[in-house]
Amino acid sequence: MDELIAVHELIMETGGGSPVLYFLIGFLMLIGITGQWMLYYKCDLPGYACVVPVWNVTTFLKILGRPAWQSLIVMIPPPIIVWGVLFSGGSTLGYGMAAVFAVIWAGYMAKVYYELCICFGRTKTSDYLICLALNGFYVLWLGLADSTTYQGNFEEAKKKQLEEAA
Repeated sequence: MDELIAVHELIMETGGGSPVLYFLIGFLMLIGITGQWMLYYKCDLPGYACVVPVWNVTTFLKILGRPAWQSLIVMIPPPIIVWGVLFSGGSTLGYGMAAVFAVIWAGYMAKVYYELCICFGRTKTSDYLICLALNGFYVLWLGLADSTTYQGNFEEAKKKQLEEAA
């Protein structure tokens, strides 16, 4: 509980004593939920899945054609990373574990977002970089843009692109 109070105090201190940072976090959450909802809708999946914690991740991975068990790769490392950085008491083991899990998780997520771009026919390097840098905003754009259509899971989309190139 002390850790949560410390985080709250840090947020209030950073925001100059006002709850502006909380409103910013809420706004970013709203963008993420709207983006995922529209993305799921475009893929003929239930939009409300984006607000149910574990189902949200499995539904997102379903778009890419990945099995549900891989949601563990998405969900388990972040708490370990946070623990290693914030709550390990500055131990080398804690920082080491955080670093290892962060590298594995970041690599996996980069691959997931690469596959998401392919599933919507976005194949330029700039699309991949924008997707990685502006993650939630890019998902929002994919969901709302009329110029993007879901082309099937990663394997199906890749096959379509190879057929079109030939």
